[in-house]
Amino acid sequence: MGKNIENELPKIRVLLRTDKPKNAEGNYTLNYIVRFMGKSMKKPTGLYISSKDWNKKKGEVVGTSKEILRIQGILSKKKADFNKYFLKFDATGGKISRKVIDDYFDDHRFDNFPAYFKGVISRRNNLNELTLNKYKICLKVLSEYCKREKISPLRFNDITLSFLQEFDNYLVFFRKFESCPAHP
Repeated sequence: MGKNIENELPKIRVLLRTDKPKNAEGNYTLNYIVRFMGKSMKKPTGLYISSKDWNKKKGEVVGTSKEILRIQGILSKKKADFNKYFLKFDATGGKISRKVIDDYFDDHRFDNFPAYFKGVISRRNNLNELTLNKYKICLKVLSEYCKREKISPLRFNDITLSFLQEFDNYLVFFRKFESCPAHP
C-alpha cells in the first residue's frame, strides 16, 4: 500500500550547496531542504561552512570549533521550531501549503497578529456560536484599539507587557465610557 502524501507533514533537513559558488571566505552555503507533497524546496539558512565541516553521509555540520557549534545550534533550533510549528499548525486544523511553508521561512507568521487570529477563528469550527462571537468581538475591539493607537499591522513582537497594560486601560476606561449612554 502506497503512502498518502496528502496527510504528511513537511520534512526538513540541511544540505551543503557545493553546486553553488563559494563566498569570499571560500565557504559553501547551507540550505534547508523542505520535502512536502512529494516535492522539495530549497530555503537559504544564511550560513556558510567549509566542505571539511560537512558530513555528506549524515547530512550534517560536524566539528567542535566555537563557530561550528554556533552554526549547529542555529540549525538544530530552526529544525526543531519548524517541526513544532507544523505539528501545532496541523493539530489546530490548519491546511499546510507551499505558501504556508514560504511564510514560515519569510517569518510572515509574526508580521500580522490580527490575520493570524482570524485564521485561528476560521479553523475553530468546533466552537458554539456564542463563543465564536466572543472571539470575533475580541478581534474587533483589538483592531479598534490598534487603529486608535496607529499600530498597523499589529505584529506578535508588538504584544509586550506594556502593550497589554495599555490595551487593558483602553478596555477599562475608554470602552467602558463609550458604551455608557450617559457619556457624550
